[in-house]
Amino acid sequence: DLRPDFLCGAGCGVLYLTLKWHKLHPAYLETRCNDLNAFTVKILLVLSNVEDPSFLLRDLNIVCYRWKWTMIVAYSVEE
Repeated sequence: DLRPDFLCGAGCGVLYLTLKWHKLHPAYLETRCNDLNAFTVKILLVLSNVEDPSFLLRDLNIVCYRWKWTMIVAYSVEE
């Protein structure tokens, strides 16, 4: 039984994704998207850890828009 990576209350689930992982395994996000169907607020937390993230971030932004998710991008682990 797969679940979200973080729970932020009863109605909010968060998935964590690094851009390196997304670049190596582009279908991973689609396999995890069903984990958050029960939540009202769905957040994709993205760590930008590649040199030129613009193309990957644009692709993820389109996916989040279609799935009605919120995307939060961090540029370091401390963020």
